Amino acid sequence: RPVLFIHGMLDGYGVTSRCLDELSGRNIRLIVPVRPNFGGSDSDGGPRGAPERFCADLTAVMDTLCLERCAIAGHMAGSVYAFAAAANLGDRISAIVNVSGGVPIVSRDQFAVMTPRQRIVAYTARYTPSLLPLILRAGIALLDSGGDHAFMKALYDSAPVDYAVARQPEIFGILSDGYRFTVAQGHGAFEIDSYHVTRDWSAWMEASRQPVTLVHGRHDPVVRIETVRAFADRYPDRIRLVEVADLGQLVFYARPTVVLDAIETALATAG
Repeated sequence: RPVLFIHGMLDGYGVTSRCLDELSGRNIRLIVPVRPNFGGSDSDGGPRGAPERFCADLTAVMDTLCLERCAIAGHMAGSVYAFAAAANLGDRISAIVNVSGGVPIVSRDQFAVMTPRQRIVAYTARYTPSLLPLILRAGIALLDSGGDHAFMKALYDSAPVDYAVARQPEIFGILSDGYRFTVAQGHGAFEIDSYHVTRDWSAWMEASRQPVTLVHGRHDPVVRIETVRAFADRYPDRIRLVEVADLGQLVFYARPTVVLDAIETALATAG
């Protein structure tokens, strides 16, 4: 059973061995296109219009694989692209499942509840994007110097629930690979995604009609659960929110069964 899986801006497309076993047992195949500017994928321009251009890529992928219709899952920043795909591809997308995904930024209050490091990046991306490369280059320099542990600590030190997950050896390796996958071509991929996740993209939600499932940890340090609840409350007839009480942003790695249960439910509901 095919599911389009849209990777985020820092996480890459690696999965745990537990997740691989679950996918096999459930007969689900995640199809993961590498988005422009990530890894070895070609660049296709700057931030403006990136989600719409990616929809054309998804159409080509689906046509090549003879997929007339399937569900889509967005991971973290990939949620923006999942909603854009649902709005632009229409009936070819049967359902949306987003994991630790962003929500439209409709108020500055959503920035205020982020952890300090993420808040600085978000404010910069939203209001002074020309300065964003300076911040991103510092992160790339840290990785280039072999500072994977330091980079991980900087991201999650103020989020103890996620930091405990990130330090698990298998997950640490997956996350480290994901970071290098993001910066393989420099800061461009992160710059493009940062532009979109810090804006109000409600128009894509309004333009789509597919059922939506949001899987979100209550301890997520970036997209706070209260903002996700508010988003879900705006669309009670379309959005089902699955809250994971004891986890944060790294739900997909720490407990893949919760995510795959949500995908299975979406597949059964969409038909």
